[in-house]
Amino acid sequence: MTCNGYYCSQDRPNKFNPNWMKDLPNELLLSQITLPGTHDTCCRNTWEFAETQTWTLEDQLSAGIRFLDIRCRHINNVFAIHHDLIFCGIFFGEVLEIIKKFFLNNQSETVLMRIKEEYTPENNTRSFSDTFANYLTAY
Repeated sequence: MTCNGYYCSQDRPNKFNPNWMKDLPNELLLSQITLPGTHDTCCRNTWEFAETQTWTLEDQLSAGIRFLDIRCRHINNVFAIHHDLIFCGIFFGEVLEIIKKFFLNNQSETVLMRIKEEYTPENNTRSFSDTFANYLTAY
């Protein structure tokens, strides 16, 4: 395990804080909060040069991460999570299921996601926007 100011390769967080938002005043604006987040949130267990995370999404959420950088390759009318051309071993539907499960146990929390189209689309019969809308109605 190596930890420095930029990257930590430990398997799990040292500290968990899954409900830190419950103590925030209701009047607080989103623009007044600093949300901890991760770059290429689901890019783990990939080729070494492409890996940006060592913690699972579940552990990131439990540790207090509230901003997710989700990069979706539109392929076969679904979103595969990618880091450029590298598949990260998880699909957008799984990401949504993990977040949904987290919310069931942590109702005071909010998660923001940056959704970005990543790499080359392939074998689609609908647009990226239409596939995204399909996910929204499913979850």
